Amino acid sequence: MTQSRVGEHLRLSFAKVAEYQRRGAVHFHAIIRVDGPEGPEMPPPAWATAEVLEGAVHAAVRAVEVSMSYVPGIGERVFRWGTQLDVHPIRRALDDGPITDQAVAAYVAKYVSKSVGDVGGADRPIASYEEIDLLPVSPHTRALMGTCWRLTCPVTAGHG
Repeated sequence: MTQSRVGEHLRLSFAKVAEYQRRGAVHFHAIIRVDGPEGPEMPPPAWATAEVLEGAVHAAVRAVEVSMSYVPGIGERVFRWGTQLDVHPIRRALDDGPITDQAVAAYVAKYVSKSVGDVGGADRPIASYEEIDLLPVSPHTRALMGTCWRLTCPVTAGHG
């Protein structure tokens, strides 16, 4: 089946959120739902199982890459997803029935509302490379911030 014809058979819906973790990593959560072509009021085709969706997610993670432009002292880089991937169906605890929109919203809200400040970062934009040294953050977080600054602003980074 071609990508242009998928909509004739099903509709994909998703919600995604980036969770900032205390160790400085960004952890992504995504909820992907398959419905019939008219949306949630229609069941998905019988072949569109959780196992098929899981396989599609794993294939996409292996295939996706983003190139970073050349940065002096760093060179060119290609970013890919790491090996830590957990894909599983979301099920209701008692009757294995459909998950409500409210349950999905509550799940996503838990991670959206988690602030960078809650995990030891800064809840505001950083105006200069030198400002990073003045922030009340751990040495590990300071090193991550400095690296991000150098990768995105190599010309203006005072240390690079």
